[in-house]
Amino acid sequence: MYNLIPHFALIVGLAGVLVIVSRKLPALSALEVEERPLIPLKAKIWCENFSRRVKERLNADKIQMFLLARLEKFLRRFRIVTLKVDNGTFSWLKKIREKSVMASSAAYWSVLGAKDETPADEGETAVREAEDI
Repeated sequence: MYNLIPHFALIVGLAGVLVIVSRKLPALSALEVEERPLIPLKAKIWCENFSRRVKERLNADKIQMFLLARLEKFLRRFRIVTLKVDNGTFSWLKKIREKSVMASSAAYWSVLGAKDETPADEGETAVREAEDI
């Protein structure tokens, strides 16, 4: 239900825009269109000359090589940091696993020690009887 509310709001908004544009369409069609360049001719020539001069002075190959070298250096350092973090988390996991194994083995043996122990003779006779059957 809540997923439909944004879709409904979007549809109502688009319908409102269509109503407004359809009412203003006759007024918009009555306007005259003026033909004039967006950029004056002198500014256009200046922009072309400026861009040509910038391209001549800046060697794109040198800039690209510089940026690639910096990117490679950054990626190498980032890789070293991530490997160090990975090594640290691995050692933490190893310590936690050792502690949990020690705790579980200690708990296991303490549970076994708390049980009533059957005498050895009874246990052995029970095993022999099971084998005879």
